Amino acid sequence: MPQLAFANTFWQSCDVLAKPVKAGVRKAMEKFQLLTIVELHADKGLRRSR
Repeated sequence: MPQLAFANTFWQSCDVLAKPVKAGVRKAMEKFQLLTIVELHADKGLRRSR
């Protein structure tokens, strides 16, 4: 199963993030818990075009 790690410094500053950004973090964490590597690579929500 894929793993996602956050540095302690991220969690210390997470409270100051805007609500939509916090929601995106929670959504990404959920996807890493539920999806396989193949599904993660196929998921358009984790890849933003710039």
